[in-house]
Amino acid sequence: YQCDWSSDVCSSDLWSNKRYTIGPEAEARILGSWPTTSDTGVWSTTGWNKALEKKEAIGPLVMAVDVALFGSDTTVICARRGAKLIHFEQLIQQDLPAIRTRCLELLSNLGEPGAPVYFDADGLGAGLQHNGDRQFIPYRGSGRPILSQYNNRRTETILWLAKQAEEGKVDITILSKDQQHELRTELFAHQWSLNKIGRAHV
Repeated sequence: YQCDWSSDVCSSDLWSNKRYTIGPEAEARILGSWPTTSDTGVWSTTGWNKALEKKEAIGPLVMAVDVALFGSDTTVICARRGAKLIHFEQLIQQDLPAIRTRCLELLSNLGEPGAPVYFDADGLGAGLQHNGDRQFIPYRGSGRPILSQYNNRRTETILWLAKQAEEGKVDITILSKDQQHELRTELFAHQWSLNKIGRAHV
């Protein structure tokens, strides 16, 4: 929306001739439509819809695994090439050696046996990395973020992914309708806020 206001109050260089994204309150009050996001929501309807558009698989192969060893919780293995999710599977009650073997098997099947595998090092996945192993790379969501405006790496990653989706750089069309519905429910439940030192927290 182009702001080009001529009043004394709004004519300063700070506001004039700039573009701004309309917020949820303005969507309701001015456009008369349901807001596409909340004030504190991370994901928007626009970003989600763009993630459901098919894109080419261009870029390096990257794999990630979230380990679950007990109960009904599932281990999740995903692989993407660039913006496109190209593999998704869930494993139930598999031990760490079996999960590691499955990751390596998938990489071989996808034609890049040396591709990196990121794993959740804050949880049960730490045992996936052997001594001196550089292929399995730990990801610590509770760790220090790359950029200082976030309170931890998890928040930084979640907000980065939502932005990538807004820019049309995410493709989850490989997921089934039920999986998409479950994922959408989880993503749209994310809320962000600023902590007492002004850093974003999800």
